[in-house]
Amino acid sequence: MKKILTLITFTLASFGISNAQDCDLPGLYSGNTGANMTVMLTPGVMGSLPATDADAYMVALSSDGLIIGSASVGNTSQTTIAVWGDDASTTEVVDGALAAESISFQLVNGTSLYDVVMPTTVSYTTNGLVVQAAPATVTLVDCSTVVEEVCPLPSSDVVNTGSNMTIMLTPALVASLNTSSDDAYLVAFTSEGNVVGSEVVGNVSQTSLAVWGDDSSTPEIDGALAGESISFQLVDGTSLFDVVMPVSVSFTANGMSVQAAPSTVTIVDCSSASEDVLGCMDATANNFDAAANVDDASCTYDVLGCMDATANNFDAAANVDDASCTYDVLGCMDATANNFDAAANVDDASCTYDVLGCMDATANNFDAAANVDDASCTYDVLGCMDATAFNYNELANTDDGSCIAVVNGCMDVTAFNYNELANTEDESCVSVVEGCMDATASNYNELANTVGESCIYGTPIEYQLSAGWNMVGYTGTAVNNGIVAQMDAALGNGVGTANTFQVIKNVSGQFWSAAFAQISTFNQGQGYMMYVNGATTTVNFQQTSGYISGIEYALSAGWNMVAFTGDVDAENNIVSSMDAALGNAASTANTFQVIKNVSGQFWSAAFAQISTFNPGQAYMMYVNGSTTTVNFQQE
Repeated sequence: MKKILTLITFTLASFGISNAQDCDLPGLYSGNTGANMTVMLTPGVMGSLPATDADAYMVALSSDGLIIGSASVGNTSQTTIAVWGDDASTTEVVDGALAAESISFQLVNGTSLYDVVMPTTVSYTTNGLVVQAAPATVTLVDCSTVVEEVCPLPSSDVVNTGSNMTIMLTPALVASLNTSSDDAYLVAFTSEGNVVGSEVVGNVSQTSLAVWGDDSSTPEIDGALAGESISFQLVDGTSLFDVVMPVSVSFTANGMSVQAAPSTVTIVDCSSASEDVLGCMDATANNFDAAANVDDASCTYDVLGCMDATANNFDAAANVDDASCTYDVLGCMDATANNFDAAANVDDASCTYDVLGCMDATANNFDAAANVDDASCTYDVLGCMDATAFNYNELANTDDGSCIAVVNGCMDVTAFNYNELANTEDESCVSVVEGCMDATASNYNELANTVGESCIYGTPIEYQLSAGWNMVGYTGTAVNNGIVAQMDAALGNGVGTANTFQVIKNVSGQFWSAAFAQISTFNQGQGYMMYVNGATTTVNFQQTSGYISGIEYALSAGWNMVAFTGDVDAENNIVSSMDAALGNAASTANTFQVIKNVSGQFWSAAFAQISTFNPGQAYMMYVNGSTTTVNFQQE
């Protein structure tokens, strides 16, 4: 029986058993998925590493062997590794660690490779921090015991029979093959094991494969038969892999099969003798077994029909309900009735009919049996009978003491002197003039009688956005008209929010995108993760309203994403700025465990990679204690 090992397991094995001079050394990590955690390497753990080479570096690996972070450890006494998480906006590929995934580490020192077991285990948590304070356990990886069994590789030679079908191999499928050789090729087989097609898939993004059919003009079978199931294998250097397509392929002359999703790839282990694998070999069956090489007649199939035993047409042999059930439908079958049911096939004597009459119990001629009012009701007419009153009723025949005196005034709700008590317009209305009414502001309007545009006092904050992930603070007014409108007005590139951003996320992971939005407005003083699709641009939420002063923002225990809203000319040192801005008077060191920027660089009381804030930029801040407030602009 062939032993099938997953490609991922094979890859990890190459890391687990290595010889220093023979190992495939992992490279440095290059990327930014927009989410990470920090692993702090203190002098305690650094001193335990055999990093004798100045260029020595450490890599972080996911449980699938994916490199998700790296840092130089040569000639340094302490450092940090940013471990990058999976980017949820790229659903077609896993490009980082998953939540709670176990992280392992290796050291590359010159041509030597070491497994490194940290003193504190690391499980991935976005924005988390793990401090490694004690020595690590370091083991040299020995690759000298690797023994490769070479499989008999299928030839790429194919007979042109004059009849074929086309298998379209899209970028998603080609990427899933994960080829290492430019000469790697994919072969197609019939159920009898005959090669009926091949195509080079190394160093290409997409291609197509011709599957050749049997030539009916020759007596021998030299191609696929009509309806025959086609299987596939990948030859990559000296390695052989079984490939299961996302859409099963049955041969159809001149047909086309588009393979738009990733395939399932497993390496073929030829180290033991081949054995029969019994199972269902029909790819159209419910229990198709891709590993089987001997059909044991166990295939099962869908039987469509009505599976409801209470239905008129119940089918006891059906195993898939096809929504064909029919039933008795009770209801009123009289088309003249109020509740006539056109779907009913059995009359249940439930019909109801209109009874015309006066249905107002206060009327003189109320009819208790009526269910449809025919406007025949008659009444005493109560009302104000004073012709000088505001609410005089000329139809009233009985005065009910409800008369209201006339009150003259401006009745235009949009006017500056609108009188909500007035009931008679006297044409005294004065128009509203909006503007800044603070004489100390640069845009003061002496004609204004109503606060309109925001007064301008300081220098607006303009902040540069780069392609990819940015962490941006919202420094605009607290009363805003939505994410799209605020961003459209603030952007410097003039192309609009939808064309600039792939996604905008808050600290809770809720997001806005052009296709779907969980959030629609900004919170003043809060920070947001923004992924820019195109080139560098600028953002200035204050370009039309000037400097917004007095922004105060609540910080909760745990993680917050906070905008630095200080003036562009203000003191930007992290510690002094935070000490002055905090509402708890407990100081920065006693309030925060860590403060990080979008690149994963951080400040903490013990160790700092950054020391100043950038106006307009947002920062991830982990609050140790209880809720407090921050106001970088307080007097």
